[in-house]
Amino acid sequence: MKITKAILRLAAAEVLSLFINMIFAGSGSSFIRLICVICTVMILAAVMADYSIRAANNDVKKYKNIRYKALIYSAASVTAFPLFSWMILLFSANSGAFNYYGAHKLLNAPFLNFYNLIEPSASVSKLGTAEIMAMLPPAFAPAAFLVIVYIAAFRKHVNVY
Repeated sequence: MKITKAILRLAAAEVLSLFINMIFAGSGSSFIRLICVICTVMILAAVMADYSIRAANNDVKKYKNIRYKALIYSAASVTAFPLFSWMILLFSANSGAFNYYGAHKLLNAPFLNFYNLIEPSASVSKLGTAEIMAMLPPAFAPAAFLVIVYIAAFRKHVNVY
């Protein structure tokens, strides 16, 4: 597993998701937004799964501790960007010094419509604590997809992890 490849795959999923989100941006329907969330999250899951399967196949002959380290570093790297973005959003909401919510939505494209379902405006001042906390779990989704599929693919290939 390579950290750079994991980050590039995350970026590819973000770009594809942003494209899908822009197609459906004109719709104000909650149903369309929900369908869009499902599609973009599935794009993220598919891209992370593809990378995880390829990495698991390449890592078959590596030592166990090297595989674990690579998996942990890759998972941490794909979580770092969304988590950092969420922390900036939290700081923005608490300080009121700047409005980061619109940028946060765009930088986390697979969940853009999820955020729009929580609060459709781009103003951070309209977000409450519960809404901001509801935006935290999606930061861990790329790592979850990566780790779960990697372990499943490795077990299927080797039958022992």
